[in-house]
This record gives sequence, structure tokens and C-alpha cells, in this order.
Amino acid sequence: MTNVKVSFIQNDWTKLKNVLTPDAREKFCIALCRIEQAQLGENSYVKIIVRDIIETPESAYEIRTSTLLRISAKYKKKIIKLAVDEDCCVMTIHTHTNSVLAKFSTIDIEDDRKTVKEMFSQITNMALISLVFNEDFSVFDGVYFSENGSFRVEKIVVYLMDELLILTRNGRRKTALKYDRSMRFYGKDFDRNSNVDAAVMGISGTGTIIVDSLAKDGVKSICLIDMDTVKEENLNRLLKCTKADIGKFKVFKYRDEITKEDPAIEVYAFPQSIYEEEMQKAISVSDIVFGCVDRNGPRLSLNRLAFSKMVAYVDIATGVDPKSNVFGGQVHFLIPGKSGCFDCTKAFQDGYNDFLAIGMKHILEKHGYIKGEDLPNPAVLSLNLIASAVAYDLISRYITGSFNEIFSESFLQLKKVHPRFLATLLQYY
Repeated sequence: MTNVKVSFIQNDWTKLKNVLTPDAREKFCIALCRIEQAQLGENSYVKIIVRDIIETPESAYEIRTSTLLRISAKYKKKIIKLAVDEDCCVMTIHTHTNSVLAKFSTIDIEDDRKTVKEMFSQITNMALISLVFNEDFSVFDGVYFSENGSFRVEKIVVYLMDELLILTRNGRRKTALKYDRSMRFYGKDFDRNSNVDAAVMGISGTGTIIVDSLAKDGVKSICLIDMDTVKEENLNRLLKCTKADIGKFKVFKYRDEITKEDPAIEVYAFPQSIYEEEMQKAISVSDIVFGCVDRNGPRLSLNRLAFSKMVAYVDIATGVDPKSNVFGGQVHFLIPGKSGCFDCTKAFQDGYNDFLAIGMKHILEKHGYIKGEDLPNPAVLSLNLIASAVAYDLISRYITGSFNEIFSESFLQLKKVHPRFLATLLQYY
């Protein structure tokens, strides 16, 4: 099965709606895009990332009425040249007026086929995407044309500042009694979860909590990435793990747990590293990725990847200093188009030490430039639960459109957790 979706940041979505503002006649515009693809199990995922919206000048229309529009051949050639110059793909977008529906007409399909034929005769490895919206942009239809065939666009994801807008052609609605209490808390848009493609990097103390929460909320798919196995020293903080699981790959253990919780969820388990190309492709086609890794080097790499591939990024970190016994955590939430990457915010700068050669690390440790620590730091479930709860509630509010102003910043730090912490946290809501 081929799953195709289109992703916008807020600025491009706003520009699109402004450019196609209804004026009683159909309108047309162009979006320049790049495409990310991944093969996950038996399913192919195609993610179309919008880079820019280009308004169509009135002179480019041959016909533009309330029910019909046609673009000149000269303007089509200009579009093709622009795609070649910008090394990107083209998405054509138009609106239907006086209708609550958005569906391709016979004329639309014939025109798109002519454009595709013309493009593929001039450019290799090029794709064309065609979208049509109704007047208020609440309903759409779309087709992805490639050299391998044509496929329907199933989902549009828009990263707004205060919510994750998801439009679907055939969304899976949550009607089960299981979700009743959650919908009472997060509101009627809690059902958006059923269309979210999530990835979790690091099936650790925080990662297992996030995985269990995603499964209980019934997301569309979960990609699990971790090359480690269950060890006895992990059992104090890995949910649902027992001594019988020692030696198993974590991703396979939790793949089975997700399937038990909700067999409808598509689960992809990879006992691999973030630095492998297959894993980077898998993350690139996700809507949200949770970073639950122990080291800051992989954390920086994951953040860069999410930032460049238009994926919302939630990073969860907890720590205990074994010498001072100071403990706490950090939750970072970065929204595509809004938040800067860690390189810009200067967070986790010590993570660059992870990229040093081993010999250079020893030299710098000896001279006191970086901190070396041979023993593993303490780790407890209680601290992981607090940080993970904050992170998961944060992303749940974003997905459902119940985002709280107190969390509007991309960075939340939980310093020196103490008995009054929970009471303080609850005041935020």
C-alpha cells in the first residue's frame, strides 16, 4: 500500500489560503515541493513537503469561471522550467466554488494527465501532485503522479502555531468507549490521533512511557527505533518488561505490546541506529518524532533531521548528577516553521563531544575540557514518569487543538524536582 500525505508549515498554509481566496471563480496556484519516501514493512510512505506557494497571474489563465479553469501552455512551460531550476517537484492546487465538496472533475483529470505527460517527457525522476480544495479548505482531493503510477493523497498535515491540523479523505473516527474519558478531557478533536504517524527514537525509561501512551490513544502508526536489548539493570524503569524479556530487542518487545493494545495500529520495529539511512527515511515521513535517547550526540542528530524534514520534534531528557544528587529533566517541543533547532538555541552543546574520536575524548577529559564519567548515572521510573507526562500532555494538546498558553514556548525545564513539583505542575492547567 502507498500512503501519500502533504505537509505545510503555517506560513505556507496561510499564504495558500490568501492566494486562493474565493472570488466566485475557481483559482489556481503552484507549490514547489520536495519529496521524502520510505518503505516500512509492506507499506510505502510518500511525504510531500511544501517549500513555497506561487500565485498565478491573471494573464496565465485561458479560462477562469465559477466551474472551469484552464492554464495556458506557456505558463505550464514556465512552471516546468522553475521546477528544474529549483530542483524540486510541482504541486498544482485549485479551488472549487459554491460547494462543500472537493472532487476532481473529468476536465481536471484530463488536464492533469496532459501536464504529467508533458513533464515526464522533459524531466526524469519528477513527480506532479495535484490538489483541489473546497472554498473553506476543510475538504480536499488529491493525486500524486510519479513514474511508478498515480496514487491518492490521503492526508494533509499543517503545523500551525497552536495545533496540528490534519485533513483526511477517509479518517478513522474514534467511537469506541475506550476513548470517551480522553475526549472529555482533550475535546472532540481527540480523534485526530487516529491519523498521526509517530516515531519514537530510544525505547528507554521515557520511551516506553511514550510508546504505551501512543498505543492507548490509538495513533495510526508507530515507528520504534532502538538497537539495544532488554537488560536486567533496565527492569526498574521499562514498563511491562520482566526477567523473561532479558535479551530481547526492545523494539520487538514493544511492537508486540502495541499490537496487544490496538491491533489496528501499524507498527514498524527497527533494532538499528539513527545514523543508518533507512532509519532517517523512516523518521522523515513521520508527523511527530519523540527523542528519548540517553546521549546528547544522537539527540542533536535527531533534532537536525526532524528540523530539515518538517517533522515536529519532542525531546525528553532526565538526569541525576551522582555527585551532587541534583536531579530533574527537560522537555523541548519544536514545531516546524516556528521553533529553531538545537544548533540555533544552543541547547545540549556538550552533545558535540559525542562526535569526537575516542582518542581525542581522552585527551580533552585529561585536561578538564569535557567531563568524563565511567559509571552510569542513576535512573528511576518516577523521574521518567514526570518528564514523559509533561511531554505527552504537551503534544496531546497540540494534536487536539487544546494547546495551553503556558506551553507556547518550545522549551520547558524541570529543575530540582521536589515534593511541591506536582502541585506546581498542575497549576499550569
